[in-house]
Amino acid sequence: MRRMLLLTVLIALPLVTGCKKQLFHLTGTLNVSELFEVNDADGSYQAMETIQPADVNAELDIPDNAVITGVEIETLYFDVALQPGNQAASVSASAWVRPQNGVYVPAFQNITLPLVNGIVNINTLNPAAVAVLKAQLQAVLMQVGTVGPVDVRVELTANRAPVIADIELVVRGTVNYDACLEVPDWLTEGEKCDIEED
Repeated sequence: MRRMLLLTVLIALPLVTGCKKQLFHLTGTLNVSELFEVNDADGSYQAMETIQPADVNAELDIPDNAVITGVEIETLYFDVALQPGNQAASVSASAWVRPQNGVYVPAFQNITLPLVNGIVNINTLNPAAVAVLKAQLQAVLMQVGTVGPVDVRVELTANRAPVIADIELVVRGTVNYDACLEVPDWLTEGEKCDIEED
């Protein structure tokens, strides 16, 4: 009987104490990827894919009233899945990024990409390309102006050996944001909420 009474009190406590909105500083994980399906007989491959704003927003579960305070690009990597018929052991890989109606900026140039199943990290990135990605992704998330897609162009060369593989280029980062959340009155970890509601 005592246990039932205690459980009832705990369940009813938030209702008795009431709720309030507090401001919290939060971080979300951002994963944006583009898949390149490579099936090239002479080992010379070029293709362009596009990162759409809707794809970026779909990756995050952020409250509608959140205010984006920053975006950080942590790493780019390839996720490789070899397909039957591939004869190349590695390729020389280059990539460029371009915001809508902008110019291409090299992200990395002529790096050796081993063609093995799994993740291959890219250790050398051009800071200018990282800045383009960061600025564009932040504009998408902050809904600044009319934000268009980001083009990603990739070139692979394998010295005429057939390259048959699904190669996914992944951008991984973090998104910092402020959000007002409804919490019980007794919770004091947040700050005063000054974000205007829609």
